[in-house]
Amino acid sequence: KNKSKEEIEEIFKPYGSIAVRLVLHKNGQPKGLAYVEFENDEAAKKALDATNQITIDGNVITVTVSAPPPKKPSTSFPKSNEPIRHARSRLQVPLVPRALQIKSAESNGKEATGSTVTSNKSPKSNADFRKLLLKN
Repeated sequence: KNKSKEEIEEIFKPYGSIAVRLVLHKNGQPKGLAYVEFENDEAAKKALDATNQITIDGNVITVTVSAPPPKKPSTSFPKSNEPIRHARSRLQVPLVPRALQIKSAESNGKEATGSTVTSNKSPKSNADFRKLLLKN
């Protein structure tokens, strides 16, 4: 079960192996599984026929062809410019106090209570402002 990468390469080298990849657990221990790449399908077929069900160090090994399915283009998540919201992420809220948000909404077209609103009259002169200030 504990064969090194070099030992596996030696077993499959007569059939024209290119690369060997050992599958490891998260702790770095081998799982007892390896992937061996070959130059072509013919070399892989020869290796399969010659090495399947042979005994190495008292263990019978099984050799099969690994053909992963082709990757499909991902259509489930359309790419957009919007950031992806993860489960634990928070939405960004504006850091403006509610009191100011309400006041700004009132001043956007509604008349605020207690203020005087002038319509399109003639502009005020200095005398008009003097009267306004001296009234109080």
